Amino acid sequence: MNRLLSVAFTTAFLSLLSACTKVDSGDLKDDVPYYQSYSVSYNKTDNATYASASFRVRESNGARVKLTNGATITANGKAGAATNPFDVSIYTWQFDDLKDVNFTLSKPSATLDNEVRRLEIGDISFAAPLPASISKATGYTLSWAGDERKTGEHIYVSVSGRNAVDTTGTATNDKEITGTNVRITASDLQDIAPGSITITLRRERSMVLDAPDGSSGGEKSVSISVSGDLLLTN
Repeated sequence: MNRLLSVAFTTAFLSLLSACTKVDSGDLKDDVPYYQSYSVSYNKTDNATYASASFRVRESNGARVKLTNGATITANGKAGAATNPFDVSIYTWQFDDLKDVNFTLSKPSATLDNEVRRLEIGDISFAAPLPASISKATGYTLSWAGDERKTGEHIYVSVSGRNAVDTTGTATNDKEITGTNVRITASDLQDIAPGSITITLRRERSMVLDAPDGSSGGEKSVSISVSGDLLLTN
């Protein structure tokens, strides 16, 4: 099969599959519990807080729920925006500054509050200023600074830039940091074209819900990141 046709067919199939596994909350009985998923990302470079929420019927692999007929989700009192054209059951927010986020799910049978606080994730930054440029052939070693790593926290470094094969697209290499220093090798940079690149440090952890919906579970995740731009040379 032609590759472009194959990709188009796969995309159409996945879109159809997603549509078939999504339900309106108004079509469910009031006592049907929702599996709740909340995510908060603190971006120090943008000085912004990004949040999202989504729901499934009863369990983590249940049908996605689109909130209708009086069922709502807010974050810090603001209604969520469902702007993803491929999945209108994902609700998102953006706030200025790095702030706590309180999610409130309101449905006919219950009102549930779950909060993600800034202090629930340690701080992170570059231990030293990034250089103006690094070599693709030799790579670069960097260190992170911040609070001591807590149980359940993970720290990652990612490098992104133009794709070396298709320069109209992007390439990203993401790997976990197990110590204080991390080596970005020539191998890590092989798929990225020389030019402007972004290095990002990210710290994240998962937590249990404050208020599950009946017998259904759920998850909260929080992350914090900082980025820097520099030049990648040959």
